[in-house]
Amino acid sequence: MNNTRDAYFENMYNQSYQQVHIFARRLCGNYDQAEDLTQETFVRAYNSTGLNTSGGNVDSWLKRIVYNLFLDSKRRDSRRIREVSETTLDENGMDQFSDSRMSAEETLTSEMPNPVLARAIDSLDTEGQELLRLAFVERMPHQDIAQRLGIKTGTARSRIHRLCLQLRHAEERLVATKRST
Repeated sequence: MNNTRDAYFENMYNQSYQQVHIFARRLCGNYDQAEDLTQETFVRAYNSTGLNTSGGNVDSWLKRIVYNLFLDSKRRDSRRIREVSETTLDENGMDQFSDSRMSAEETLTSEMPNPVLARAIDSLDTEGQELLRLAFVERMPHQDIAQRLGIKTGTARSRIHRLCLQLRHAEERLVATKRST
């Protein structure tokens, strides 16, 4: 019985490893974290081999495990409290915990936007500016944005996310350029 289980698992691992790892990388955006998620996924899958009797797609089952592990790690990370010694707090004050930069959302919705980020937004193509306007100014749900633009909901979500990352990097480059001049 155990040899059959091991053979089944080995076959599943060989066929699904790459897809599971790619999915994990897309979720966390970090190769090392994706590797950890992938390994933990296959450990859980091995321990549960034989319990997946739903007759469903094995890749979907594995991706669900990855996704749940990813969510668990995010929940754990959000609950962690940063340890601060009294001397550090006395030396640096509370300023060490604040981030003075405005997010793309805050810039788009604020009365007086960050001029550096405003220039970065202006540098986007028309579609990018429209996506950001719909998402952050009009606060439309991703599903409504997708419907309006004739694209899938996941596509709208990922494009908005990429635009925010692109703006963050553009803002950092513009700030670095200003500092060096």
